[in-house]
Amino acid sequence: MELNKLVRDNIPNIISKNDNKKAITHVANEDEYHQELCKKLVEETQEYLDEISSVHSDPSTSSGCTEDRNSECAANNKTKQISPPPFALSLSKGEIIDHKKCVEELTDILEVVYALARYHHITRNELEQLRKEKEFKNGAFKKQIILEHVE
Repeated sequence: MELNKLVRDNIPNIISKNDNKKAITHVANEDEYHQELCKKLVEETQEYLDEISSVHSDPSTSSGCTEDRNSECAANNKTKQISPPPFALSLSKGEIIDHKKCVEELTDILEVVYALARYHHITRNELEQLRKEKEFKNGAFKKQIILEHVE
């Protein structure tokens, strides 16, 4: 199986131990490493977005149809329940997001961010200090402000 992607440091050993397969690897040069970190950031972010958009319906409150099953449900002449679009976080009754899985995806994103910081010779402490400075200057996202337009 051809993968050619950046993986966490222990993954080759885990594959060998758990799957009784040999993981063929190489150590990336600096350019390849940076390119792969950028791809990994997109991959991990997409996995988080996929997780929050793959809303599971509670059968007691709906037809059980989610976005992924809408065509199947239509074929069975069931009432469709359309899940929110990928970036929607507000959920209606009966829609459940797996909080643990979301947190796992966020930690994967954070690990890639830390690796990118190391690539740019920035420590976690320096990164956090820069984050705090930016928060002090521009604020955070705590107030949930949506900028609609500027006149």
